[in-house]
Order: sequence, then structure tokens, then C-alpha cells
Amino acid sequence: MKIIGLTGGICAGKSVVCRVFEQHFQIPLIDADIIARNLLGGSLQETPTEILLQIKKIFGHVVFTPQGQLNRARLREQVFACDTQRKQLENLLHPRVYLEIDRQITALKKHAAAPYLLVCIPLLFETADHGQFDRIVLVSCDEDIRIQRCCQRDHCDTALIKKMMAAQMPEEQKRQLADDLIDNNGDLSDLLPQITILHKKYVTTHPPNKLM
Repeated sequence: MKIIGLTGGICAGKSVVCRVFEQHFQIPLIDADIIARNLLGGSLQETPTEILLQIKKIFGHVVFTPQGQLNRARLREQVFACDTQRKQLENLLHPRVYLEIDRQITALKKHAAAPYLLVCIPLLFETADHGQFDRIVLVSCDEDIRIQRCCQRDHCDTALIKKMMAAQMPEEQKRQLADDLIDNNGDLSDLLPQITILHKKYVTTHPPNKLM
């Protein structure tokens, strides 16, 4: 089974692309964002997890609700206001996320019948081992469209969105590293033909780690 990595900048449309692979082609998906959300679940008031206790140590009570649950919007603001705290959070969270990704990959290789699986990692180029993927897909979108989508989805102000974008690898550099590109400046009708072409490529037999 081939392992296809999928990445893209903030609000580039990774989730939409993943749904097309899942729903149209029944491709198994491992989503780093979902794994991270699960790791950050729970409450300080109800048997708090080690990771929540560590987040409290780094950020204090300000990133928690009165009920002891993580206030993700507040955490995001704090993370991008201080590079030191952002790096502390990444050092805490990323190893745990990648351990779970590896666990899920192993399980799917044993039990799934699909020709390939998709691993969606927003910071793939910044944090992941590229060598474990047979192919890496970049979902690309112009910055002004991404900013507009972020404002609509997360109700963030433009200044915060630009800080979040600046913390990631530049788009042009990602384009140079990616094996395949999906342009998401349009709508779903523009996405499906592109994804269909890639799906046909990925189901074709190729030597390991050398899809042409």
C-alpha cells in the first residue's frame, strides 16, 4: 500500500480535498488535525491528561474555559503572539501526533484493501520525515483567497491570519518540494478532475517510493 502525504497552507482547502478522496474513491484518511484535537480533549477538572497539564504549565489558565476545557481560539492567539510558546507547544504535541500517525498507518497496512492511503499533515514539510511518503501532494491557493476563507471560517482578524501564515514555510518553497499539485483557487467542480487524475496515477503499480 502506497502512502500519499497531503499538505497545504492555512485555509488552502485540505479538508475539502481529503473528503473527495474519501467519498469518491474510498481512500483511507489519516488526519493530523483530528489526531491533535483528540489529544487536546478532556478537562483539567476531570482526570486531566498529561498534555493538558503541560499546556497549563506553558500558557497558564488563560487558555482554558472556566470548566477546565481548552479554549482553542484563545490558545491560537497565544501561540502566534509568542514564538517561544509556539515552539514549546509544537515540541509537546508533534511527537505524539506522529506516533499516532505511525500507529494508524501500521493498522491500515494490515487491514485496509485500498491501493493507497492519504495522510493529511498541515505542517508536513516543516515537521515530517518526507521519506516515508511515496508521493506528496500540495493543495495550493492564493494568499488573498486563503485570508478570506480564514476570516469566514474562524472569524480571525487579518493580522492574526498573516502571523499564522508567516509561521509556515512559504508557498513557493512548498511547490518546489511537492510531487503533485492541486490548485484550489476555484470550486469543487475544479477540484474533482484534478483529484481524479491523481487517483488514477496512485492506483497504478509503480516501484516503491518512485511514482512517475
